[in-house]
Amino acid sequence: NFDIYFQNSPPRGSEFKVTREFTGGQIGGELNVRDEVINGLHQKMDHIAYTIADAVNSVHEQGFDRYNNTGRGFFKTIENEKDAAYSIHVTDEVLKDAGHIAHGLIADSPGDNRIAIAIAAIEGEQLFSNGTATADEFFNGMVGEFGTLTHRNTELAEHQKHIVSQLNNLRESISGVSLDEETADMVKFEKTFQATAKLIKIADEMLETVINIRR
Repeated sequence: NFDIYFQNSPPRGSEFKVTREFTGGQIGGELNVRDEVINGLHQKMDHIAYTIADAVNSVHEQGFDRYNNTGRGFFKTIENEKDAAYSIHVTDEVLKDAGHIAHGLIADSPGDNRIAIAIAAIEGEQLFSNGTATADEFFNGMVGEFGTLTHRNTELAEHQKHIVSQLNNLRESISGVSLDEETADMVKFEKTFQATAKLIKIADEMLETVINIRR
């Protein structure tokens, strides 16, 4: 993950990491999604990959393949859970030749598929959430949790949008300009100006008449 730094008096000033200072706004929200939500999903996916690979290998190593080889894993060994979802790979032997997949519990038994059945049964084993959930249940719970979080954040965003809209309307009602009111005022002022101009014209004509009478 990348961090945000503040540099004092560049180009050779001291740098201070301020990533954690952003707790709100768009940047704070994006950092929270990156560091909490997405990283949390990555950790759970790594847990699924590591647990399944370990369980499959434990069963697979007990069986025999077409060539009577035993003790081999189906997946390449994963050292730890971190980045397990990225690191999980089928062994090169199995990729090159499906005959290296262990299927029987004893050697020289082409029709023996007990190991294959045991591997398939791992899907229904409660290997997750302290032995209370299968892989499907754990994954579905993860998806449901993410969906709930997405829905809640969508509702919060809509709520904030309505609040901002109401505040804008309130501001406009106090200090804003109404085009209808301004148009009505312009018409009123125009009529007043016309009446005043007419009154001045009449007064001017009267004054001119008086002056002419005195002559």
